[in-house]
Amino acid sequence: MYKPLKNAKEAIIDRVSHQAFSIRKDDCLDLPDRVYETRSIYMDEAQQAAYDQMKRDNILEFKGHTTLGANELSKLMKLRQITAGFTITTSGLPVLISDTKINALKELLEEIPEDKQVIIWCQFHWEIERLKKEFKGDNFTLYGRMPQKEKEDAILGFQEGKKRLLIAHPLSGGMGLTFTNCSYIIWFSLSYSQEQYSQANDRIYRIGQKNKCTYFLLLAKKTIDEVIYKILNKKADLMHACMEMLKG
Repeated sequence: MYKPLKNAKEAIIDRVSHQAFSIRKDDCLDLPDRVYETRSIYMDEAQQAAYDQMKRDNILEFKGHTTLGANELSKLMKLRQITAGFTITTSGLPVLISDTKINALKELLEEIPEDKQVIIWCQFHWEIERLKKEFKGDNFTLYGRMPQKEKEDAILGFQEGKKRLLIAHPLSGGMGLTFTNCSYIIWFSLSYSQEQYSQANDRIYRIGQKNKCTYFLLLAKKTIDEVIYKILNKKADLMHACMEMLKG
């Protein structure tokens, strides 16, 4: 047990501020506005039943296939997969459950001008591979299974505007890259990592960006999607509070 001394917070901040300094891009760069918009996805009957079964029983029986949430972490991952429209069975087989989120993505892309490029962030390889097929030849993909040369070609090709879509995993394309040729991001699925989320969003929000940056989040209604989004926002608030302390 411990109790902080009186005025300890102020004393700690003062000590830290002598050793560290923090400044945000918003404070020193003339960058355009950022707009965030959530889109609620209503799961269809089969998808909702699959979600409820996994949430209740830690197991899903679907069209002769079995998916097991062996522990709570595994269960959360399986719920995230189901909101995206698929499940990975105990034998490692991906099984399609619903196209509701994919259809919502298609409708959203129709709202964005055709001459504007879009980055679609996904958390699972199945999503990337499925969306690659859905949008045929008008996309680059960027994720872990790809050979390095293909990754480099995808990055350069998208930066040069050769295709409209980049369908990518944040761990492969969410850090260190610059895509100021693009001003639209769509989150098809989310993880709990605030670092991944903020870094991936910053790929289009860098020096050289001339247009307003717009971010869309596809969230299945009353599911783990909305929970994760709330957690990411709470983490962001905590991070910003800590960074403010370093300004001294």
